[in-house]
Formats: sequence, structure tokens, C-alpha cells
Amino acid sequence: MALARIDHNMAWDEWKKNTLAMHAEQYPEVWYGTWSGPDTYNSELSSYPGQTGFDDSLLSDISEEDDIRKLTRGLNWTDFPVLNLHPHAWPLYNIIHLIGAEFTKEGLKLTPVLPKEEYQFSSPILGFEKSKTGYSGWYAPKVEGNWKITLELTQKEIQEFKFLEINDKEDTPIKIDNKIIFEGKSSPNSPLKWKLTKDSY
Repeated sequence: MALARIDHNMAWDEWKKNTLAMHAEQYPEVWYGTWSGPDTYNSELSSYPGQTGFDDSLLSDISEEDDIRKLTRGLNWTDFPVLNLHPHAWPLYNIIHLIGAEFTKEGLKLTPVLPKEEYQFSSPILGFEKSKTGYSGWYAPKVEGNWKITLELTQKEIQEFKFLEINDKEDTPIKIDNKIIFEGKSSPNSPLKWKLTKDSY
């Protein structure tokens, strides 16, 4: 999500606008777009806002010869307006950009931009949490290795966070500019776990 690199709040708003929950709230009279949905929805400027595309000449007496939308004649996504994978997959894919996760050959870079005081993300390969006391997470690649984790934060946060724990052992955070860098090991059944806080444990 490109907006995450420019405006954190706009990126968060745009992400929410594209969820099934938002569609259900804005268009409660449209049954699809709640638990599943089609590939596309009509905009609020449409004659049928919140719905999906269909041949509206079916609702009128317009003949095919007079219809300027001949190319869409008989094209009705309303015939089966659910189970398209896009509304399910893209919110999951794009949330990675809001927590600023970038996978590298050395490990993982995190630049969290989600404008919330507290949140948690969990997937089979990556866990990440922001709380009032700090940040924590885990990294679980399929292969064993020693991984470099780079956490890019604001200058204020860099000054506040002083205590680091890696795989249940205290460590000293390395601070370079607005980044905190550390390394740790993982194996297939034992993820690299870390915790960064303002106060000691």
C-alpha cells in the first residue's frame, strides 16, 4: 500500500474503507459485501451505490439498439456476487504494509505506521505487537538461522525504549539514527522472540 509510505492516517483510513465490515456498515441493505463479496462495487455516484455491476437495461424497456452499453449486455455480477477472493485476500496482504514489514535475506525490517496505540498482528511466519509499554514480536522462518531484525521508529520512541529481550534473555539494543537493530536465532520449532520496552521486565 503506497499510502503507508506517505501518510499513515490516510493509509489506515483507506485500508478500512476496503473491508467487508465497512461495506456492510455503509450499505446494510445490500446483502452481499458482508461475509463475502464480488470483484467490484459501484461507487456512491452510481445509480446503484454499494452494489455490483449488472445490466440495468434488464430493469427498463431500452432496446439493445438504443443501449450505449452494448458491451456489458447480459453481464451481471449480481448473478453470483460472493466468494471472489479479492475482498478476503487484499486486506490481509495490505496489513503487512501498515506494520511496515519487509523481508530481507538477512531477516526482517519493521517500520510500523499503523496510527493506533495498541494492536497485534499474527501470521505463521511473523508476529508483531504494539502495546503501551513497547513493541514485541516473533519471527519464524521455515529454516534455522541467525536473523537480523531492524525496527525503525520515531526519534521520540528511540529515546524512550531502553530494554531489549531476545529469546528470553536480556540484551543491549543497538541504536543507529532512528533504528534499533538486533540479532537472534530461530529454528523450525522455536521462533526468534523479542521484546522492546521502556522499563525493565
